[in-house]
Amino acid sequence: PQPREIGAGALLWGPGLGGTWPRTCLVGPDWPCAVVTISLIVGISAAWIVYVAETAGALFAAVGVLSTLLTLLCFCKTAFSDPGIQAKQPVLVVDESSANIVCPHCNVYR
Repeated sequence: PQPREIGAGALLWGPGLGGTWPRTCLVGPDWPCAVVTISLIVGISAAWIVYVAETAGALFAAVGVLSTLLTLLCFCKTAFSDPGIQAKQPVLVVDESSANIVCPHCNVYR
């Protein structure tokens, strides 16, 4: 299936807005930065595991692998989840009673 465009981003998989990764994968226009960040996390961690942890012992290697996986999990959960941005609503008629609960910039009820 083709990615569905949502604003400046794209929904790669999942039910739509409101979901979190890994059930939903929503990438924004800055997805190349996410690719670079993942590459840096994996590259630097792999170099540390191979060159440092290998000489220090199996415990250091296990801690290195675990911390790398945890870092990748947290990054992906943050980078590929729906940020919860509300779409701008159509212009509403605002009366005196609702003036305090409607945002004047985006017309979203607070």
